[in-house]
Order: sequence, then C-alpha cells, then structure tokens
Amino acid sequence: VADYALMRARAATAANDKKHVVETWLTAIKLRSPTMLPPEKISLNTEAAYAAGAAGDVEMSKQFFAAARAYAFVRGADASKVQLLMRVHELQVIGGTMTWRDLNDALTDLAKVAETFPMWTEPRLNAIVSEVEMRLRYEPEGDEKRKMLSKLKAEIALIVDGMGDSLPPNYLERVRAVNYALEDYYQL
Repeated sequence: VADYALMRARAATAANDKKHVVETWLTAIKLRSPTMLPPEKISLNTEAAYAAGAAGDVEMSKQFFAAARAYAFVRGADASKVQLLMRVHELQVIGGTMTWRDLNDALTDLAKVAETFPMWTEPRLNAIVSEVEMRLRYEPEGDEKRKMLSKLKAEIALIVDGMGDSLPPNYLERVRAVNYALEDYYQL
C-alpha cells in the first residue's frame, strides 16, 4: 500500500494534477513513515516540497522543506552542508512567491550561513551561485542590484580560482551561465 501511495504521488506530480499533488504526497509520506530511515524521509519530503511548489501550494512546500530539514539536523559532520543545500533549494522553489524584502532577508541570512564554510568549498560556491541566480530572477532593477551582483561575481571568481582543478564539473556550466548573464545584461 505504501509503495502504491508513493507511485500515486509521483504520478500526480508528473501529470501536474495540482488538485491532488499535496494530498497524495501527505498520504505517501504518512504510509511510508514507519519504515523509513532518516535519509529517505529527507529525500521524500524534499521531493514533496518541489511537487507542492510546482503545484502552487507554497505553504505546503515550506512545510515539506521544514520536515526535511528536521530530519537532517542530527546527521553529523555533514548536517550543516545538508541544511544549507536544503535552504537553497527551498528558496529556489518559493522565492518567486515571496516579497522582495522577505527574499532579500532570506538571501542575507543564507549568505551569513554560507560564510561559515571555508572560502574554497562547494557549499559556499553553491550558495553564492544560487544567490546570484535568484537575484537575477527576482530582485527589482536598480543600482543596489548591480552593486550586489558585482560583489557576488567577484566572490565567485575568487572561489573558482581557489578551487582550481577541484571545481566540480557541474558547477563550471552554472558559473559560466551566471557570468554570461552578468556580462550580457549588466556589463559586469
């Protein structure tokens, strides 16, 4: 029954059945919960958060992300990396529904957390590149936006130079895309 419920949730998500997505995910997680280990709970709640966000239910998306973070908080040395990554994903999903002031505050908080990681690490690079992507998408045009994007571009350049050959391949494409956007639209 639990596996069937999960298939229904994924099918509702794939069909973009906005009316049933959240309900089916809640059922699937509830039925699978007694047998799930924390990594699976994190994974399914994150998947449900994306599905709810795509269906336009921002509040449930937030709740699913909060549940995923709750299961991640005791996961040892990598817990802070996982929590940072989940917060980035959460803001990418719900950022467009937030007021700019609230999203800016969330991005400022995200930057403070990212600064706790050493400069030349993947979590820090991911947080900064994600922040640029969100600012490009959601921040109102103006001098402040241009200044912040310029600052973030310089940080990305430092991190990429410092990481050298250890830069994960999937980041090279993202960094290039961000740099092209900054050059094309802001002459940075």
